[in-house]
Amino acid sequence: AARIILGVLFLLSSISKLFSMEGFELYIFTFGAAGFDLCSYVARLIVAAEFIIGLGLLSRVSYRLFKYATALFLSVFTLFLIWRIAVGDSESCHCMGDLVDLNPLESLIKNICLALFLVLAWKTEQRPINHRNLWLCISSSAVIAAVFVIAPPDAFYRMGRTSNDINIEK
Repeated sequence: AARIILGVLFLLSSISKLFSMEGFELYIFTFGAAGFDLCSYVARLIVAAEFIIGLGLLSRVSYRLFKYATALFLSVFTLFLIWRIAVGDSESCHCMGDLVDLNPLESLIKNICLALFLVLAWKTEQRPINHRNLWLCISSSAVIAAVFVIAPPDAFYRMGRTSNDINIEK
């Protein structure tokens, strides 16, 4: 049950971010670590990765890989949230898109609960290798493509022009 809850929450998080992609990519862009175009791509890759992790947790195909990927994702995002709390951020962290508005502290508590679910699900047995691995690879590829089709980055519309005119203040 813990594995299923964890997988479903990763799927919900990714789907919610997909349908509020503009807010999520702008949130990433506000940190000023990269240009807007790169932030747009990173936002979509995060959404795709969350969806693929959710599929992997639910299917139990290559489960060892997906439980480590889940632990890595939770660790990185938990450290990020601790940093956001330390600098006094209380705005939405877009962790669940626009579906649930969580501030960094609330999202940190959510991540701790997800980590507990992961601990409970850690010893789940992996499914034997068969045609499901092919299904997972095809699904993963389709998810990555779908994220860019459903919510294409603005760079796709500019056709080769750069986003030098976009800055954090604007």
